[in-house]
Amino acid sequence: MPSQRTRRTYANRHNLSLSAGYSSHRSSRVTNPFSGAKFTNEGLESWLAESSPGGRGLPIEILVEAVRRTNLPGPLLIVHEPELNLLGRGSQFVVYKSVIHDGHHNPPARKDVAIKAPTYQLDPNIPLSLASPEAQKHLHDIYLEVLALTNPTIHEHPNVVQLLGWGVDVFNFHRHFYLVTELAYSNLREFFGMHDEDASVLPVPLRNYDFCNDIAAGLDVLHNCGLIHGDLKPDNILMFPRGDGTFIARLADFGLSISEAISDPSQARLGGTVGWQAPEVEEDHSISNEYLLATDIFSFGLLIWSIMLRSGKTPPTGGKECRRSIALRETDEAKELLGTGLHRMVRNILDRLLNKEPSKRPTEMEILLGDWGESENELSEMLDQMSVSSDSSMTDFVGDNEAPVFNWEPHIIHDLLSETWLNRFKQSPESIPVESLFGMFLVSTDSLEQERYGRNLAQNIVQDAAVRGSKPAQGVIATVLRHIDATITKEVSICIPGWLRTAVASGSILARKELENTEPTSISACLEIFRATGGYAGHYCSMSPWSFSSADHTSPTGYSHLHWLATFGPPAQLIAYLESGNPYKIDETTDGEETPLYLACARGSWERVEALLDHGADPTIQCTSFNISCLHWLFAFDDNQHDAVVSRLLACGADLDALAACTTPFLHYPFVLPSGTALHWAVAVGAHKAIETLIRKGADVRIRDGSDPYVSDRRVREQMYFGGPNMQAYSKPSDTVQGLSPLDYAAMNHDSFIFELLAKENVPVDINTVDEEGLSVLHRISVDPKRVTRNGQPFSDLVFRGSAQEIDENLRRTISAVKSLGGDLELLTKGVPDRVDYPGLTPLMMASLGTMPNIVKELLVAGAYIDTENNLGNTALMCISEDPDTASEVFSILVEFGANVNHRSKFGMTPIIYAARFRLLEVVDLLVLKGVDITETYPLTRERAMERGKSLFSFFASKDPPFQNKCDVAAEKLLEKHVFSCPNAVKRRQVIECAGVGGWTLLHDFAIAVMPRCVRGLVANGAPVNARLYRGVRKSSTDVLKEESGHETPLDLIVNEKRELLRNLRRRPSERSLEESEDLCQRMDTVIAILKSAGGISASHETKEEPAS
Repeated sequence: MPSQRTRRTYANRHNLSLSAGYSSHRSSRVTNPFSGAKFTNEGLESWLAESSPGGRGLPIEILVEAVRRTNLPGPLLIVHEPELNLLGRGSQFVVYKSVIHDGHHNPPARKDVAIKAPTYQLDPNIPLSLASPEAQKHLHDIYLEVLALTNPTIHEHPNVVQLLGWGVDVFNFHRHFYLVTELAYSNLREFFGMHDEDASVLPVPLRNYDFCNDIAAGLDVLHNCGLIHGDLKPDNILMFPRGDGTFIARLADFGLSISEAISDPSQARLGGTVGWQAPEVEEDHSISNEYLLATDIFSFGLLIWSIMLRSGKTPPTGGKECRRSIALRETDEAKELLGTGLHRMVRNILDRLLNKEPSKRPTEMEILLGDWGESENELSEMLDQMSVSSDSSMTDFVGDNEAPVFNWEPHIIHDLLSETWLNRFKQSPESIPVESLFGMFLVSTDSLEQERYGRNLAQNIVQDAAVRGSKPAQGVIATVLRHIDATITKEVSICIPGWLRTAVASGSILARKELENTEPTSISACLEIFRATGGYAGHYCSMSPWSFSSADHTSPTGYSHLHWLATFGPPAQLIAYLESGNPYKIDETTDGEETPLYLACARGSWERVEALLDHGADPTIQCTSFNISCLHWLFAFDDNQHDAVVSRLLACGADLDALAACTTPFLHYPFVLPSGTALHWAVAVGAHKAIETLIRKGADVRIRDGSDPYVSDRRVREQMYFGGPNMQAYSKPSDTVQGLSPLDYAAMNHDSFIFELLAKENVPVDINTVDEEGLSVLHRISVDPKRVTRNGQPFSDLVFRGSAQEIDENLRRTISAVKSLGGDLELLTKGVPDRVDYPGLTPLMMASLGTMPNIVKELLVAGAYIDTENNLGNTALMCISEDPDTASEVFSILVEFGANVNHRSKFGMTPIIYAARFRLLEVVDLLVLKGVDITETYPLTRERAMERGKSLFSFFASKDPPFQNKCDVAAEKLLEKHVFSCPNAVKRRQVIECAGVGGWTLLHDFAIAVMPRCVRGLVANGAPVNARLYRGVRKSSTDVLKEESGHETPLDLIVNEKRELLRNLRRRPSERSLEESEDLCQRMDTVIAILKSAGGISASHETKEEPAS
């Protein structure tokens, strides 16, 4: 593991895609998939027209004119060298490493590049004839290369090699025309020879899978632009360093136009390299136009096989055994290496790409690599609904891509490998790097991961990280163990005080609060140690206390002796240096854009700050790439110095409300500091004394930081995009984002201090101010505790807030304090216009949709009205959390506080229909017990056509997973309790026989859902076995709507379902295993047998035999 992780994290490169593995800055799916191909086709038509006998000139003239039209830089001049470094030779081009002079710069710029020249067979004594067929063919190849690489869709794509310019080799007798491309680090084959076992940045399987995604994205964009690669192999994949320790793969050396192949069938005989060709190419078949792309697809499958399992080597040709079978067998053998998730994905990919039949190979490569098993139709529908394109708004989700990365930032634990990491920890904890160990702990805090990790395992992970010296783990462990109510061993109990002292000595505010309760006398010594090592400045700068031995020494990164004195040196020595008369620049900045005054503030040294200000240091300069002011580090100083620090900095011109430019990583909890003012930072870390000082000095509590708080909040905006390290859903704003105020952050953290201070100091503040989405401070209280680190690792903030009792008390105080300032508990958000699924919400409704039932309870205790209606006429009882357990608990609380269980919205929706749609069985049970009518149905006037008139019990008709019957058993119990045993025969009959429009009955619903227990129960309770569905409605001659009779009985539906299952099994490989398919068939047979034994008929198949299993 390198000591300085100077890389962009995996998350920051995968923050915008539909599926796992998309890079943030790439998407091969263009807005108009035909625009790139049109560019290529029109260019080739121009070449053919102009180079024909009746055209305008020789190919070389047309080529030069065409190149000039592209605005491609040139001519670029080669710096003449006796021996050019040969990089490679192909059928079309020979490639050299060289240096160019760009004559357009003054002085001329020198740059290492790759030179591509045609592979002419030349006589050194005879000038090249550009009119010869060979020359014209090569010029055509160059033209196609230029046309491809200047196509805007391709030229801007990060996974295709970039064309830099063109030129003529004036030092060569033949004066070659050449192309200039970026110089690669290596090709993929060479890369594996140098880096095969290098897992310093990413684990090798995930790194290799990332390369496959790069290639997929590049291949898709070529195909979309009407081009075939024709020779996919590791030698034609070029590797480029990102500058952060990772590499990106780019396609090179492609050269067949689909339009040319169609117009000239002889072009459709593809070449390629032996061992990397599709079967139809190896056998030299003439390939039909529709399957030209499929040849690339097969080669890409071989490439994935090689990358993931063979370190770039050529896969075996197979002999008697087909290559697909060998690939699948090798993939299964590597399951432990790949991990369960990655193994499943790679196996699925190879199974589909290496199909011998071209017609059965998929066409969209980048989508396929993210496919976890969904059908192509499902993916197509998803793509139709989602815009997959790069957007800067995602930087709020994963941090600033241009900011430096520090070696202490927690490592990303990708979902694909989380199970592998977990198993590895269980077997050999010491084999996991400590940075990754703390990343695993952050994953374990996420409520979505609690089931996988479990509280005991989360405790073991954080304890192991603390034992092995992880300062962030040592800073949080006491709070975390109290939160999860863990049983603490004597050994751990003995270590905790020492860990807390170590954490305080490295800047943990949370540990300092813990230590104030246990060892307050040790805090001063810990802070002295912290500042002796540079305080917070030591976290971000590359100096050390031992960096400078003399006053005239300057480091390569711009740190002078003055910078060192401001950060580490004794105050007396700094003062002596400032008064010595030696020449120095008081505001000189380092390469990291830090002034001496800024470093002194980040250290938290009032003496140094005062000395620098006395000698003219400028506190208005905002420093580092994060644009941080000196005042942002107020919490670094001793509490008793805050007033003096702020007063002096303000007197010297500092801006009390200066904004940091972007989020800043932080070693300790909260792991990231917002892009706001000094007050934002003080609130974020919970530095109460700093908050008090800033408020009394006039800091503006209304300033918003410009961040997007709704990136991952699906209660406010629709999550239409995917990104981050684990492909989280996220949204984009439609309006300018205002961001969060310090009060918003305090409400999110349930920290009442600033609100109580405002009330105490009588500071006038409009506590009901809202942002562009209409959310107020009270709405922020119910914000999901899920947060992300600067590099995109999700974690739950709750575990860092102490015990359940502490959390409830802080929540109660915060709501009370906000309410005392005039907080409106009934204020509605704006909602999304014309979207009934995004209505206005009160704070109580927001809380009901969230993940913390205790907030619902405390808002009700504070006086929130339980039956307030929004613009749709919905109440809080109709706002259902996506988490079933949370939803059930929230319903119980609302009902306990007297919510109207029979409320009906403007559209006729009721709470029980909402609960049924979410299949909340416990809630439906509770509501029926509270007197809700069992005959409630989905309103006929609502927009969901398939659900109109649907019985609330129909929503529980859902197929069980293979070898399970959980849904069937639960639904059977619900029906038995509230329908079959209903004393009102009319209602019982109505529910059983009228489950929806068009003749649907409950028996239709549960038969097609393959739920034998429910089907048996319905039949036993008089369900009409041969009830027939209506095909639809039509207008009669008198314009009266009449129902047309149909044929589908419940038996029809299940027989059709089985027939379709068997047909699909014959046509294509199923997502299910053979055993799973057999289980489903057996359940279908059981349902069919039940219906037949009750007299059921299959009216629409009376002349057909039932399909055999």
